Amino acid sequence: MDLSDNVPADSGAALTDVHFVGQQGWISACRSQDSGAIFHTTDGGATFTTTYVGTGCNSLFMLDGLQGYTCGTSGLVYRTTDGGSDWTYHGSAGQTATSIHFPPSSDTGYCCGLGGEICLVVPEGVVRMTSGTSEDLSSVWFPVTAAEGWVCGTNTILHFSGGEWRADQVFPAGNYNSLCMFNNRLGWAVGEQGLMIRTSFGDSWREMYNPDSLERAQHDVFFHTDANYGWIVGDSGLILLSIDGGRWWRIRAPGLSSEALRGVFSTGPDEVYAVGDNGTFLKYTSGGGTEETPRFEGGTPARTTVMRGVIEIDAVDGSRETADCEELLDIAGRNVMDLRPGPNDVRHVAAGVYFVGGPKTGDRKPSNVRKVVINQ
Repeated sequence: MDLSDNVPADSGAALTDVHFVGQQGWISACRSQDSGAIFHTTDGGATFTTTYVGTGCNSLFMLDGLQGYTCGTSGLVYRTTDGGSDWTYHGSAGQTATSIHFPPSSDTGYCCGLGGEICLVVPEGVVRMTSGTSEDLSSVWFPVTAAEGWVCGTNTILHFSGGEWRADQVFPAGNYNSLCMFNNRLGWAVGEQGLMIRTSFGDSWREMYNPDSLERAQHDVFFHTDANYGWIVGDSGLILLSIDGGRWWRIRAPGLSSEALRGVFSTGPDEVYAVGDNGTFLKYTSGGGTEETPRFEGGTPARTTVMRGVIEIDAVDGSRETADCEELLDIAGRNVMDLRPGPNDVRHVAAGVYFVGGPKTGDRKPSNVRKVVINQ
C-alpha cells in the first residue's frame, strides 16, 4: 500500500502515533515548520485521507469512530467529533504535549508533556494539574477508570491515585519513552538504550529480557485485548513481540525497515500497525503477512528482492548438499518451508513479504536474513 499521494512532497512527515477502531484508523504526524496532519483510513490502511491540524501532532486517541483528541507542539490539544474530518482547538497543556490517553468508555482523559506537564482533558476543555515533577514526561496511561493511572518520562514513573500524582513507584533508573498498563496491576514500560521493565503489582517494576544486542532505543509498547500478546517498536526498524505477557521477547521482521518506529497499535494478536519516521507505515496480519510503505515522500524503500514462483538459493560451497539449506520465514519468524540450494518452487506460498535466513544446520538458527517479496 502506498500513502505517498496523500502527503505534500515537502512534508517530511514523521508519523508519531496510530490508533484503530475496527478497520477505521488514524495516524498523527509532525511535519516541517511545526505543522501537523492526521491521516484517516476506513479500510484498514488500504487508502487514507488527510486533514491538516494547526500543530505538530505527537499523540492521538479516539474514543470511538467519531470522537477523539490529538496533542502536540506548544501543548495544543485538538478535538474531533466527526471521525477526523475536522479538528478544532480544545485547550493547551502549556508546554509541548507528548501523549494523550483515555480509559475505556470514559470522556475524561489525560495528556502529559515536557517540563512535568499533566492535564485533565474533558469535553469542556483542558485543565492543568500538579504533577510534582519538572522532568519531561513522555507517556500517560489510564487502563480502567479515570481515577487511577500512570505516567513515565525522564527517570520518572508516577502513579495517579486518590486524586493526586504520587511518586510511589519502584523502578530502575533510566529515561522512559512509553508505558502500557493492561489493568491496575499489570504493565510495561520501555525507553532509551534498550530499557524494558514490567510490573505485576502496579508499583514495583523489574527489567525484562531484551533480545536486541544493540540495545536500541524503544519508543512504544502496546498490549491490547490479550495480556499475553504485546509489541514494542524502536530505532532502526526494531520490532519485538511477546506472547507470554512480556516475560520474554523475540525480534520480528529484522531488516523490514531502517527507520525509527514511533508508534504501535494492535486490534488483537492477528492485526498490528506500526508507524515511524519518513512516513513509515507497517501493517501485520497473521493471515496475509506484512505490507510495507517505507516512505510517504522524499526517500526510497529499502532494497528488496522480488520473487515470482521460484526462489534460487546459491550453495555455500558450490555443492547442493541438504546441510546448506536455508529457511523461508513469514513476518512472525515462523518457518514456511526449507529452501535447498538451487531453484525452489514457491508457487504454493501466499503472496507477501518474507525473509530468507541461513544457512541452517541442525538446531542452529538462521543468520544473514534478507527480505523477499513473493508475487504470484
